This record gives sequence, C-alpha cells and structure tokens, in this order.
Amino acid sequence: MMMFNVEDLLALPQLKQGKLPKNITEINIKEAFYEVADIMDFQMSTKKIQIEMEMKGFGEQEDC
Repeated sequence: MMMFNVEDLLALPQLKQGKLPKNITEINIKEAFYEVADIMDFQMSTKKIQIEMEMKGFGEQEDC
C-alpha cells in the first residue's frame, strides 16, 4: 500500500505537465473478479465472516 502512495507522489509532477506515461493493458475481468474474491474470502475467513458472491452474465465459473 505504501508503495502505491510513493509512486503516486512521484508521478504527480508528470501528471501536472500532461506527460504521464500511459500503460494500457487488456485484463480478463472474470479472472480479476475471482482473484479479488479469493483475497476477500481469505481475509473474511480470518474474521469468521461469510458472504456469497455471484458474477452474472459470464456463465459458470471456469478455471482462469
């Protein structure tokens, strides 16, 4: 988390000058959803919290 803040501060002058480099990358939304869900599941299980997540419009869960 701290690294993001340092990188943001270092990028601020470039942003103000309109010279911030762009890193455009394709991502797999379904894969990203399941990665975040796994992280949340781990964090919540340590606190004994249960939730149910559902992603609509992508069919059944597949190995990503």
